[in-house]
Amino acid sequence: MSTYIHRAIIVTGFVDKEIEKAHNATYRILKDKDIDDENLPGLLTQITPGQCNNYRSFFIAPDGFSFFGEASAYLAAIRTEIKNALNSFDVEWVEIQFGKESTKPATIIDHSR
Repeated sequence: MSTYIHRAIIVTGFVDKEIEKAHNATYRILKDKDIDDENLPGLLTQITPGQCNNYRSFFIAPDGFSFFGEASAYLAAIRTEIKNALNSFDVEWVEIQFGKESTKPATIIDHSR
């Protein structure tokens, strides 16, 4: 039996064009990986409207990550590709890990530099 840990990526930006480009790049990566149109809206959110100081956000929802098997390696590679693409834009991002099957508290796995 696999251990399931939830991983999500949260992206925030101040410059409208930059967060829109980051969102579009993330969308293209997921589409290129054959994430079908039915599942894509549940995995990649729309960009939120700015509430304070025009900061806007979107996130990549947890994908059912397991620490074993080919699927987990494939999903981890997709997350890495997305994070590398996000570094090309003027946005900030964080990858978090959480889940009741984890022996650790919620953790920041990676973040923008």
